[in-house]
Amino acid sequence: MREVLQQVPDARLILRLYVCNPPGFASRLPAEVMRFDDGDARHFTTWYAMKDRPVEERGYPSFASEIWRRNTAEALREYVTHVRQSSYAANVIGYFVCGGGTEEWYYWGDYDHQRYALDFSPPMLRAFREDLRRFYAGDVQRLRAAWNSPAVDFASALPPEPEARRTPTSGPFWDPAHSQREIDYYYTHNKAMEDSLLIFARAIKQASNREHLVGMFHGYLQNHWLLDGGQAQLRELLASDDIDFWSGPPQYDRRGPGEHGCVRFLMRSLQRHGKLWISEADIRPSFVEPNPTNPALHGRPTDLAESLACLQREFAHQLCEGGNGWWFPMGKGWYHQPPILELFGQMQRVGQAAMACDRRPATDIAAVVDLDSLAAAPPFGLTPYLIDAFKVQELCRLGAPVDHWELDDLLQEGAPQYKLYLMLNPIRLTAARRQRIDQHLRRHGATLVWFYAPGLIDPGRSPALSLSHSRDLLGLTLSGDSATDPLMRLTTTGARLFPGFDPARSFGKFERPRWGLDQATGQVALQPADDLRLKQRFVATGAEPLATFSDGATAMAMRRGANATDLWIGGLMAPADLLRGLARHLGCHLYCDADEIIYANRSFLAIHTRAAGERTFQLRQPADVTEVFSGQVLGRGVSSFRDTIGAYRTRLYHLGDAAAWQAAQGG
Repeated sequence: MREVLQQVPDARLILRLYVCNPPGFASRLPAEVMRFDDGDARHFTTWYAMKDRPVEERGYPSFASEIWRRNTAEALREYVTHVRQSSYAANVIGYFVCGGGTEEWYYWGDYDHQRYALDFSPPMLRAFREDLRRFYAGDVQRLRAAWNSPAVDFASALPPEPEARRTPTSGPFWDPAHSQREIDYYYTHNKAMEDSLLIFARAIKQASNREHLVGMFHGYLQNHWLLDGGQAQLRELLASDDIDFWSGPPQYDRRGPGEHGCVRFLMRSLQRHGKLWISEADIRPSFVEPNPTNPALHGRPTDLAESLACLQREFAHQLCEGGNGWWFPMGKGWYHQPPILELFGQMQRVGQAAMACDRRPATDIAAVVDLDSLAAAPPFGLTPYLIDAFKVQELCRLGAPVDHWELDDLLQEGAPQYKLYLMLNPIRLTAARRQRIDQHLRRHGATLVWFYAPGLIDPGRSPALSLSHSRDLLGLTLSGDSATDPLMRLTTTGARLFPGFDPARSFGKFERPRWGLDQATGQVALQPADDLRLKQRFVATGAEPLATFSDGATAMAMRRGANATDLWIGGLMAPADLLRGLARHLGCHLYCDADEIIYANRSFLAIHTRAAGERTFQLRQPADVTEVFSGQVLGRGVSSFRDTIGAYRTRLYHLGDAAAWQAAQGG
């Protein structure tokens, strides 16, 4: 601390605190550590921060441990009190509470998931059984009926074993009639994490007299095993006044040159709850020592120009989405290079000037994730396609930004309206939430695009899983079969809805290559996309087909209502150019028609390219256009402009008075 303040006496500091591995905890309190299904605590292979400890000292506290929570909260209060009494108290503005795997609040995953499962510790068993009593109002007969298990009771109920956790019971889904134990346990598994973080945040806020910021890594919907990882219960954290910001690195998958580097949570929902996103931008430059088996790991580029472009992309992304960030080098020499330091200085000046700009969203398109529907299927099967790969590969390339929301937040009074809603995963919907979709989304001529098997599960009806529930939601009749090929093709009628999309093209699989090591040449090169097969196929009957599968079955259909239109696509994704054509048809504003990554708000527009060439941009209203990094003015009072851009480059444009923008940066 003294060294930092000697260099920057007026620094404002957020202190990073790791709270998960207290020395001696495992040996003193063995009943409070995480246990696998065989009762052992030591099937972990890496041990992260415990690798240097004696074997008897190794053991992670259960996230349900009240003793660990109580001790940690007290330690946090004591630490904050100490800081407030220190000579550097005025420099400290907040605390960043870290724990769990790689300090990012997920369950440690360095074990054989095929053989073992967490958490069977006494604290987790107590929490699980208390939840069961609450779920079933203390009625053991209701529990036995729900679990389809005549012998289970509240005193002896156990979490599911490894195989049950990864095994669907109806196509790719968990049928509640056969998988309610898995659904019940994963609630507790994730709620234990949420409750711990609420306790720690409250302790800091109270000790600091609510004068300091509190944040944590959280909201990792794009990875870390979803239900298994522990971040699937988020709503109380979102609503808590004790938490000011969440953080996380840009998504590691597909964040190299020409790729996205997406925010892991749903930015608009986070902002709706008055919270900041602070990106822990550990963007690898080419100066990083390459991984020997995959030099492109975590998006590492091959040269300085691509390195600068990836750093610019991250800055532009946060600027346009209303996020924040800190650069996070995890090795010597990452950023201590003159061109990078010069760029960082420029970014600081741009960021200061941008504080006076209107950075509110400017899009007609929303993508919607339903947290409740994470419990519709095992963690590793269906959901990663709908809310991860789809977002990372396609939704960033629609020619317009996409606002990302959690369903319940978008169903609240006062939420913004959109022309196009991409309903990514609402599979598990109660009657009340279906009604709210009617009231809040199906109005003003909006179009709702649904994927795969929307509304298939209604936990309040019997049977809970039925295609009749999908029919009630969509107004379309779906049926399921055992076909696995997801490829489909537009019909003549369908082609009219998607102008610009080649009607002869088959689609339905992820097609974009990824950076990796070419074994033949030993060089980094684009590698083919992974294959995608369906565990169960759904087709529409009795509706005019807009697209068909290879056997002629209806793969896409539409229902026009009095206030809105529902479009169903029977796959786990749709390519960006298809959705871009639909957005164009619906009158959504498109900033650029190229298949490139676009970020925008009311004052800024950015593009990150994969291919070189001239790009044409359309603005929502006339403005001066200044490229931020070069200072080049591309137009004054224009509604459109062109720019010639190289491959794997980032351009960031200020939209507004060019002279005022230059003056704001001291020019």
